Amino acid sequence: MKRRPSTRNANEVFARARVSTTEQAERDLSLPAQLEAIRRYARERELTIAGEYVERGVTGTDDNRPQFQRMLGAIMKPGSTVGAVVVIHTSRFMRDALKARLHKESLRRIGVRVVAVQQELSDDPTGRFTEGVMELIDHLESETNGVRVRAAMGENARRGFFNGSRPPFGFRIDKRPGPRGESKNHLVVDAAEAETVRELFRLYVGGRGAKSVGADLNQRGLLQRRTLWHRDLVLKVIADEAAVGRYFWGRRDSRRKVERPREDWVPMAVPRLVDDELFELAQRVRAQRDPGKVVGRLSSSPLLLAGLLRCAQCGDSCQLETATGKRGTTYRYYNCRTFSRSGRSACPGHRISVDVLDRAVLTHAAEQLFTAERRREILRDFVEAQGVLRQKTTEQRRVLERERDEIQRRLERWYELIESGRAGEADAVQRLRELHAKLGEVEGLLEKVKPLHALPPYLYRPETIERFQERLRSAFLSGDSGVARVYLRQLIDRIVVGPDTITIEARADAAVALMAIPGGAIAQHESTDAGVLAHVVDWHANWVPRMNVRSAVAIDLPQERKGCDSKPLSTPLVSRLLAKAEQWQSEIDRGEVRNRAQLARREGLSQVYVGHLLGLLRLHPRIRAAIAALPPGTPPRLLTERRLRPLLKLPWEAQLAQLRWLSRVA
Repeated sequence: MKRRPSTRNANEVFARARVSTTEQAERDLSLPAQLEAIRRYARERELTIAGEYVERGVTGTDDNRPQFQRMLGAIMKPGSTVGAVVVIHTSRFMRDALKARLHKESLRRIGVRVVAVQQELSDDPTGRFTEGVMELIDHLESETNGVRVRAAMGENARRGFFNGSRPPFGFRIDKRPGPRGESKNHLVVDAAEAETVRELFRLYVGGRGAKSVGADLNQRGLLQRRTLWHRDLVLKVIADEAAVGRYFWGRRDSRRKVERPREDWVPMAVPRLVDDELFELAQRVRAQRDPGKVVGRLSSSPLLLAGLLRCAQCGDSCQLETATGKRGTTYRYYNCRTFSRSGRSACPGHRISVDVLDRAVLTHAAEQLFTAERRREILRDFVEAQGVLRQKTTEQRRVLERERDEIQRRLERWYELIESGRAGEADAVQRLRELHAKLGEVEGLLEKVKPLHALPPYLYRPETIERFQERLRSAFLSGDSGVARVYLRQLIDRIVVGPDTITIEARADAAVALMAIPGGAIAQHESTDAGVLAHVVDWHANWVPRMNVRSAVAIDLPQERKGCDSKPLSTPLVSRLLAKAEQWQSEIDRGEVRNRAQLARREGLSQVYVGHLLGLLRLHPRIRAAIAALPPGTPPRLLTERRLRPLLKLPWEAQLAQLRWLSRVA
């Protein structure tokens, strides 16, 4: 088989020049110097330069560079006659030995050589062997330079200087003179971005999902540096420890495109944007919502007590069980997860009706969990605990401040020795490095150990305690499952369920935080779910030791079930569903609810079911009036929402014909 003749012209070449940093432009490897050497080489050998490809400030270990890929595309283009690529040195083509060999072999197969002006070699086995050795040397130099640069940049970060060009969100770069008078980058708080970070954390821990938080911030014009927020950006800010004053340099290995072990990260103290309490709470909330770590769907579960229930027998969580009666009615129960999965041999289990347990917990939480006497006892314990903590905190800060002042005096003495010439440069640099690192560590501890605030005096007033009790009654007994869920998540750690008794373990510190909301601010905090949790977090940040209070309530299950069975005649379900659909549509029209998705989240229902209920509004007005007028006690099977669905697609006349009997019943 004959080989196709090559169309490459050995006298037509591409010139390629590259520098990795701006500093190289000031040395012998500057771009003009490289191009001039290549042009001189071409003139001496009567070569034609068909194109020049120049790259400024890019690494030689990566082949995914715009100019490099553009040059390869021009060579591979059908009809191209370029026969060589001319560089001043092999390192200017590529500093990765493997990638350099692959690209050169690909070019050699189509008749294109890579020629180095300062390392001209023959195109034979000996020349290719020598070229391979030079590529390995270039690779070694690149990795050695990388180690040196990383060490220098790590030391720069330890001294508190920022290496990057794009600061984390919430900060900006402030250029200040360094120890030798050179300009150094410092991270300082950007006031506007910092407030956005705080609002983002408040919304997230208040029960909003990352996507919902981003949409809320976008709607209010609080963008991420002219970029719209989305789920990943929100979670990135939530996970970034710079928000609590811990910025880490060197987290990612840019060569291998992987994250380094945490012990290799270089810490750098920066001003904090949020308190540790709020940051840690956000991490716990995120872990609870992670479907890869948490069984079930706690964050989106329609169950009021999801995630709070624990089995008294085995300690496992409780999950939903359903059963269908003879008439097709579905019953819902809480039961031990171990029993449901492994049977009675693993745990005896005890099944309790969802309605019975929800009602018992809400009633007990509203009326008995935080009685007046118990609240006074909690406040007394808090005052005592606060006194001890304030004394410890004050003493700890005093010790740290003395240590900081001593380090600063030692630094000043070393600077005086350096200026007078009485200290060697090597010893001075090493000692200054150690002192600066120690100073940063002490200042970071001082930032964390904040002075504790005293309890506001109005907490002891009877009207404050009574107002708190009214707020609990309103939250737990109003019938609004969304508000009740928020308060339960904040006030209760867990609920241990036994055969006849449930034990509620409540957070006394969260109760004090809610009591501390001034009377005039109650409406503002109750306007959103996030307000409840945000205030508790603010209170924790200024003070709070965690304290729990236990309260047990005995449940007479037969009596509870009897109470459920002996209810008076109720309005037919289809009438209640129609009334609910009319209420929802009215809320949408008034702008109180944005869309069906928000309705579904609030009610704990699927969007599809919400759509079915709103579809009832397409019925003829006379049919809707007849449904609303159905008398109490009407058998549910007489007319159901599901039976009405096929009629929604019919014209009104056909609907009336199909349901003529309804007017007689109503």
